[in-house]
Amino acid sequence: MVKNFRYEEPGRVALSGVPENPDAVDWLYEQGIRTVVSLHPVVESVQQRMAERGIAWEPFLITDFAQSMPGSLRALFERMQIRAAEEPAVLIH
Repeated sequence: MVKNFRYEEPGRVALSGVPENPDAVDWLYEQGIRTVVSLHPVVESVQQRMAERGIAWEPFLITDFAQSMPGSLRALFERMQIRAAEEPAVLIH
């Protein structure tokens, strides 16, 4: 299980804490997650398991949440809207 996992839009867009290990990735896959957008770093073993399970990983790492959001955030959200319409579910953590 992944801390604080919840669907914001049932079956399409989920939010959670950072997946901390490969078992968490397997659990996300079972929940229907096929794309993960990371605002925080994830360990190498989690990245590898996402690749093994066919989960698309979109790292968009924010180093300072006190700063204003970069302009590329809009482009990321637009891509995620497209993916959420085409794929079972997108997770943002």
